[in-house]
Amino acid sequence: MSVPVLFNGLKHHCHALRSFIRKYDTSQLTELSLSLLTIGGSQMDLYQGELPEAAICQEVIHYLTELNALSEPAYQQFLLPEQYKTIVLSDTSQWVLRLGEKETKYVHIHPGRFSPYTLRVKAATLKTAIALLIWQKGNSGAVDTATLNYLRKDVLHLSPVRKMEEMRALSDLTKLLSSDGEQ
Repeated sequence: MSVPVLFNGLKHHCHALRSFIRKYDTSQLTELSLSLLTIGGSQMDLYQGELPEAAICQEVIHYLTELNALSEPAYQQFLLPEQYKTIVLSDTSQWVLRLGEKETKYVHIHPGRFSPYTLRVKAATLKTAIALLIWQKGNSGAVDTATLNYLRKDVLHLSPVRKMEEMRALSDLTKLLSSDGEQ
């Protein structure tokens, strides 16, 4: 049986985002918007704990196997009556399990809201932080409003900002994503 877990690390895992940023360079900025489509346009929870993506998926599979809920029919039954369940992994982080929309990836997982080791972020801010960190690889100097708006409008197809001060959350997120924590 293939692993039926759907987990979007680009949307929900800090270490996966760092790896993504390391792989891109400034010559690829024009393709960045397409690569970030899976992030969507709303808010999400970003896991910043120590468990790698593979370990998270393995723990979920183990949990479902122990409950005999890994087959799709058993998993659908497990999710009743709310259509989702929240489980706790080895590092005390909480993960929400839902029914995935892909036939072979029916176990859809994402970090729980207000879970340990998570941060709530807006999609536009996350996309902007990713683009900014990639842009900074090939450019030196301080980032100004014009640069930020170039990235938001021309690269990411987002609305511009009036002043850099409006992007305080961006500063915090870029610091988090540029840290050296690797897995």
